[in-house]
Amino acid sequence: MFDIYQLHIAFKVFYEKFGRFPIIAIEGIDGSGKSTISEKLANVIGGICVHTPSKEFTEIKSIFETDEKYYLARFYFYLSSIWYSYYSNVGIIKNYPLIYDRYTLSTRVYHSVLLYHLGVKNTSCIINNVQYPPSADINIILRVNVETALNRVRNRKIMSFDASIECNYEIQSDVMKAFLKCDECIINADFLSADEVLTKCINTIITYIDKLNNYNNEELFKD
Repeated sequence: MFDIYQLHIAFKVFYEKFGRFPIIAIEGIDGSGKSTISEKLANVIGGICVHTPSKEFTEIKSIFETDEKYYLARFYFYLSSIWYSYYSNVGIIKNYPLIYDRYTLSTRVYHSVLLYHLGVKNTSCIINNVQYPPSADINIILRVNVETALNRVRNRKIMSFDASIECNYEIQSDVMKAFLKCDECIINADFLSADEVLTKCINTIITYIDKLNNYNNEELFKD
């Protein structure tokens, strides 16, 4: 269970420090439950859920519906989409928490792996030498068994234009490994219901903001 009172206190603390509510990103491989958890989280905490890429980019997706995958072009497509999403929604955080269903971390991790699999050299230079929107204040990675995630993807009624990537065990395994190397909040979502994962996400948010507050107080005391 989570304490909704403690959550409100945490948001109040964050708002007093930064003059806004936090940006929270739910990250993970395809089929990890990002969309479900993002929507549930937004509903419970009174935030706004934003899925990326946004519907404004839907028509452009057809560029990638070919036998040949242009992963570098795909990277710039997603980079553009998160910039668009950021500028379209940044005003929200003055009044509400903003929850992204995948954001900057996914863009970096996924395309690092995809370009590597394509045999592109100097992948890190490509991925790191571009400008991203401001990162989320809290990145929450959903850790799941890759085969479980793939089964969820295969059971979807509508397959995305990225189906060949989403259903590729090797790629998804490498993406999961790359996520786990990130210094972010990781929740083991295997064998948990959506509500149990939601509870862990909320407790993670409370803990993160509490640590942030304590850290800032310690730095202030040092000065």
